[in-house]
Amino acid sequence: MSPKWLIWSRALQGIAQTGLSHADKIHPFDVDQYKKIREIASEMMAAGCNTEIEPIVGLFEKESGFASPKVAVRGVVFHEDKVLLVKHTRTGHTTTGVWVLPGGHAEVNETPSHAVRREISEETGYDTKVIKLLAMTDSNRNHPTLHHRYNLFFQCEIIGGTPKTSWEIEEVAFFSEDKIKRIPTWGDTATQILRFYQHLRNPSLATEFD
Repeated sequence: MSPKWLIWSRALQGIAQTGLSHADKIHPFDVDQYKKIREIASEMMAAGCNTEIEPIVGLFEKESGFASPKVAVRGVVFHEDKVLLVKHTRTGHTTTGVWVLPGGHAEVNETPSHAVRREISEETGYDTKVIKLLAMTDSNRNHPTLHHRYNLFFQCEIIGGTPKTSWEIEEVAFFSEDKIKRIPTWGDTATQILRFYQHLRNPSLATEFD
C-alpha cells in the first residue's frame, strides 16, 4: 500500500497539473495558486523520499495536460513450460541485479499489444504474438512510484527471433516454475509469475484487475 505522503503529494500534483493545463483560460491568480500547489506537492514528495526538492520540481514541471495514470506493459512469455525473464544492467535502474518480466512504458500512438511486443523484442530479441491480457494491476498496491501507474501483463508466444543482450539487459533466460522462488526477482514478480502459471494451465481463467 502506498504511504499517505505519496498519495497526497501525487494528488496535489495531479490537481496542479490539470489546473495548469488550462492556464490560458483561467485568471492569473489561479495560475499562481496551482503553481503553489505544485510546490507543496514537491516539498511533500522530497520530504517523503528524503531527497532534495529541485529534482522533484523538475520532474513535476515536465508533466502537462490532464493528469492520469501512466501505463506500463509486461510480457509473460512461456516456452516449453518455462517463463522468459531479463536482468537489467543500467546503472541506477530500480531493478538492476534481479530478474524481471520484459517490459516498460507504452509509447504514444502504440496499441497495448504493440507496446508489449516491442518491449519484448527490444529487451530479449524474440518476436512474439499476444495471446491474452492476464492482469491489469495498480502500482499503488505493491510498488508505489513517483507517478501513479497501471501495469498490463500480457501472455505472449514466441514466433521468431533469437536471444540477445544490450546496454540495458545483461542476461536473458528461461526459468521453470520450480526455480522462480529460488532466484532474485523484483518485488512481487515471483508471486505474479506463479499466478500466471495457473492461467497457462487453465486458459479459461478471467483477466485479473486492480
